Amino acid sequence: MNPRGFSRRLGRLEAATPQARPRAPVVFVAQYVERALEPGEHIAIDWIRNSAGIVWARERISEDPLDQGRRCEPGTYIKDALDEVHRRCEYRGLPGGCALCRKTPLAAAAQTIVNEERENPDNQ
Repeated sequence: MNPRGFSRRLGRLEAATPQARPRAPVVFVAQYVERALEPGEHIAIDWIRNSAGIVWARERISEDPLDQGRRCEPGTYIKDALDEVHRRCEYRGLPGGCALCRKTPLAAAAQTIVNEERENPDNQ
């Protein structure tokens, strides 16, 4: 096969090859709704942190039928939602914190709160 024919054939093969699709992230739900829903309520899922193809999410109750949850862009997080979930995190006082808040300003703040709780257990 001559180089021109090879080039033409390669072009046809490339055109017939499906384009790569964006990959869906892996989603971990860090906080669940733990009560029965009332009429008119539904679960909205907020993506509270989106890092390296992994999304940390939380469930919350919404009465707005159009509310499907908040989303953050890759490499970002929703501070108020992350803070709320992190307050209940059983790993926040361990060295290194938890994977959810690691490399965010909340990691250092959480360690300060845990240290204060250890020093003043009566103030909890």
